Amino acid sequence: MKSKKLILTALAAVTLSAGANAQSDSTQVSGDNAKGPYITNSTGSNWFIGAGAGISTSFSKKIGMFSEFSLKNNFDAEVFVGKWFTPNVGTRVGYKGGTNNFGYDDKEYLSQRFNSGQQIRFGYFHGDLLWNLSNFIGGYKEDRFWDFIPYLGGGIFGINDGKTDVKAAVSAGIYNEIRINRVVNLYLDFSLLAFENPTGLKYAENRKPVVDKKTSFVARPMYMPTINVGVTFNLSKKKNFDRAAGVANHEEDAPDDLSGSNNPQDRANELEKDNNDLKDLNEKLKKENEQLRDSLAKAQKAAEDAANNNPNDNQNANNDVNPNDYNKSAKIMPLVIYFPRGSAVINDTEMAHFEQWLSLHSEAAREMPVTITGSADSHTGTAAFNQMLAQERANVLKRLLAANGFKNVTTKTIINDSLGSTNARNRAAKLE
Repeated sequence: MKSKKLILTALAAVTLSAGANAQSDSTQVSGDNAKGPYITNSTGSNWFIGAGAGISTSFSKKIGMFSEFSLKNNFDAEVFVGKWFTPNVGTRVGYKGGTNNFGYDDKEYLSQRFNSGQQIRFGYFHGDLLWNLSNFIGGYKEDRFWDFIPYLGGGIFGINDGKTDVKAAVSAGIYNEIRINRVVNLYLDFSLLAFENPTGLKYAENRKPVVDKKTSFVARPMYMPTINVGVTFNLSKKKNFDRAAGVANHEEDAPDDLSGSNNPQDRANELEKDNNDLKDLNEKLKKENEQLRDSLAKAQKAAEDAANNNPNDNQNANNDVNPNDYNKSAKIMPLVIYFPRGSAVINDTEMAHFEQWLSLHSEAAREMPVTITGSADSHTGTAAFNQMLAQERANVLKRLLAANGFKNVTTKTIINDSLGSTNARNRAAKLE
């Protein structure tokens, strides 16, 4: 009895320590390793295989845990293959097989199947749904030392004591993964398997069955706790997760990675510099706007004088108006429209800039060719996603230009961060 209590106490202590370790380590989240949506690059990413061995026991109504326990007769081994779909959710399929002895009090009970303590071979083909609790609570961290992963599963369980008996089974457990490096991990797996009781126990005194169809479902299953240790290998070239381009709205309000520095003072300096640059650009646009409006007014007056065949006024207009002024109104002025992270939607501020840009272009300008360069920063999302996002940003502006009379518009994309000096400035589309 003391040995049984000692084993149970040890199991409980290991389980609690595993959970505590996972929780304490999961708080060490920094940089891009944080809560939020993530994506894998392909279906071939984040696969793993594993193999291990361990011990098992059994219990049910009238059968006590560890009653006939021995390492020789309660040994099992397992192999499995799995994949993580997100940092939180994964699956695996595998096989676990070994030997077990279902020990009961043979003075009080009889079995239709086998003797008390008889060594029985078993096998369990199963599939499991994995839930990484460490990533769910603390955010994804690729190099976390210990991941605490509960799971649920089901499959086919078979025993062989001279003849084979196959039953449906369900299982639940806690899979603890210990990181060694990017390829190799150790694991410690605590599981509880439940299947239909195969012993067919009867009372020795009156031969009446202990468990029959009238017995409640909770009392009928046989339970098999197991503890397994082993090693897993990450198979895929892609072994981690990339942050999705679309992130929670509250992250849009946070300071962007303008300089790559986590120093708040550096971020403040960058923001102040950007603000000053925008002020300078605004003043420049105002001056150019005023010059263009004056040139347009003079050109219109000159055209009216010519139409009225007023040589004097026409001559005066020619003296006052530089012929290049009208040509200037037909030029395409450069414009950069900035987008939120992971989005191709133009916000109100940028739409105001676009409408002002439209007002500066004459009908003649709208006949000229326009090139739109869509861009996305290369530090967020996959290359395929960024290419699609950059193209959509260009397409949005192309549709707006077409709706406003521009007839010769082409688009192109860049993902090499050459449009701006920071990630935020590369989430843009440029007209020229």
